[in-house]
Parts: sequence; C-alpha cells; structure tokens
Amino acid sequence: MRIRNSGKTSAFSSSGSSERGLGFRRRHRVGDHVQGRVIRVEPGDMAWVAFDGEPLLTNIPNCPPPGSVLSFQVLQLHPEITLKSAPRQNGQGRGLSGGVQDFYAARAAYEAELDGRDTLPAGRDAYHAALDPLLAKLLEQVESAVDEVNANLASASPSRTERLSYVPWIAPDARETELVTALPDEGLGRAVLGLRLPPCGAVQIRAMLRPPLLRCRVYAEHPEIAARLAPLLARAVPCPTGEWNLECHGAELMPKRHRGGLLAELLSPLFASLSI
Repeated sequence: MRIRNSGKTSAFSSSGSSERGLGFRRRHRVGDHVQGRVIRVEPGDMAWVAFDGEPLLTNIPNCPPPGSVLSFQVLQLHPEITLKSAPRQNGQGRGLSGGVQDFYAARAAYEAELDGRDTLPAGRDAYHAALDPLLAKLLEQVESAVDEVNANLASASPSRTERLSYVPWIAPDARETELVTALPDEGLGRAVLGLRLPPCGAVQIRAMLRPPLLRCRVYAEHPEIAARLAPLLARAVPCPTGEWNLECHGAELMPKRHRGGLLAELLSPLFASLSI
C-alpha cells in the first residue's frame, strides 16, 4: 500500500490481497468518501492506518502523527484499491455512519498503542491514573468519537435511547471493547457488551436489565469458558439500586446475526428488539 503524489493530489494504493483488502472492497464503492486514522508510524515512510477499525499498512511520505485523521475518495477497487486525498467532512455532514467509523479508527489507534505495553490495572480510577500522556490523548480521541456517535443518535431519532460507551477498564487485556445501553422503559433496559479476549475470541454479552436483576447470555466464537465473562457487564453498567443480581443463562456459539459487529445495530432499528 502506498501514497502516490500526483500534482496536488495523493492516491492510496493497495493490492487488496489481504483479508482486510477484501473486506474494504465489500464495504465500499467507487466514489465513496472514507476516513482512516493513523495508528502507528513505521520506518521507511510506512504507517498503519485504520479504515473502519481495521489497520492497513501503507506507504505515506511525511506521514502525520498517530491519531491524525486522513480523508479519501475511492477511485477504484480493482485491480488495486486506489483512494484520492479529499477534504474531511464534518461529523454532522457524515452522520451516524461516519461517527461510527471515527470511533472504530480512534479505538484502533488507542488499542494499537496499548500493544506491547504492560497491561493496565482494572477499575476505572486505577486505569485512568496509570495512563501516560500519549495514551491519555489517544483515549480522549476515542471518547470524543463516542460523543459524536451519541450526538448523532440523539438527533437522528430522539425516541431511541441507545448510547455507546467505551469501557476498556473493565478488562484491560481485552480489545475492540464497546458497550451499547438503552435506558429503561417502564423499568426494563437493555445492554450489550462486545469485546475480543483470548481464548474466547469475539464475545458479546447481551442482557435485559430490570434493576436489580441483570439477566444475560454470553455469545462467543469459542464459548467453552465464556460464561465466566458475564460479570464484566455488571461492572460496566451501573445499577441504580445498588448492586446487580446477576443471572447468566450460559454461553453459546455466536450466531451469524451477531457477527456483523455490535455497532452495526446502531445503524438499524434492530437494537430495539434485542433478545438474549
């Protein structure tokens, strides 16, 4: 993958031979505007850039620092993926879908910086106290993207109560953490915690909330021991009456309908009919 300078424009080019390149082709069409966030700068004018939360290795002369957002328009998908530099659209213009992409990219940049470091302590206060300035800045960018998603949710449909949160402190060794909650309706609420954690792989803990009862089921790529992760959701969602009475209905293989990613549900009304 490389950046080619041509006059006043630049093009991002990829052979698309990797699984991620195939995924990019499935998600995008020629003419689409896409954004990537710089995750890590490597020697030799190379850099990892996250598109839709997936890091792609690119050749970018004079690459901006990690956390920078790059905007492109898709010029072609075959035989190479070629993107032309484009002005960044603001969050309101891009709507909920663009906000979700920003969240994926910011989260990928933050979690990439965590890799290779000692695991941070669990618990909100201890976790934040252990952040160095770089991690604190990258986490602030994730939280800003979360705010953008929630603002778009509220403006798109005031009747929908789903809200996104990023709660890495509940399981600091996990990745791709995301929490979506819906406020109680007549005492009944809903929550889904998504994360990726060895040896269970991708995990979703889906719950109905009727304080103080939290009734959940765990879905995982490898569900053999995944039921033990159920308390993570109880830690992530405050109980308005004190402590949750956790009732876990076991762990199952993640069904196909959940494999598109938790945040895909924010782009549709499916979350309103969540079942566990």
